[in-house]
Amino acid sequence: MKKYFRRIAAVIILSPGLTGTYFLAFFIGKEKAIKLIGPLFTFATKPFAGYWVPKIKSASDFGDFSKRMKKKFWPWKLFFDFSIVEDNSEVFKLNVTYCPICDVIKTFGLSGLTPFTCKTDWRVAKVKEDKWLFKRKHQLSTGDSFCDHTYLKKINNP
Repeated sequence: MKKYFRRIAAVIILSPGLTGTYFLAFFIGKEKAIKLIGPLFTFATKPFAGYWVPKIKSASDFGDFSKRMKKKFWPWKLFFDFSIVEDNSEVFKLNVTYCPICDVIKTFGLSGLTPFTCKTDWRVAKVKEDKWLFKRKHQLSTGDSFCDHTYLKKINNP
């Protein structure tokens, strides 16, 4: 039941982009439509990703990062499956094992759009790179079995 709720919510959120991609694909082909619509997926998902990641004032406040991130978990647990795999004063790492966005996009046969949604994490990280660093080696959108979202304390070298 939980998976159906997640998929329905993702379909509702993604339907304009999916419909637009199919519409354009009819005229210009699927690959070109994905390349054209994909950046809109990145743009549209940035506010959600930005909400997920806590705001800290400076790199020295990274100790509060974990606590603030965990406070924001409750709405995300409704949609995503994830677990904390590392949590200390230097690193906060999550593994996401289910993403309804990737699931629905792939179900609709438009898996080329999924990397565009995941690109959002890097955009948010770039804006915050003076406060923390972001790394990811694995990604559901590229066929891995999980996404590893790793947030690292920024160490300023003189």
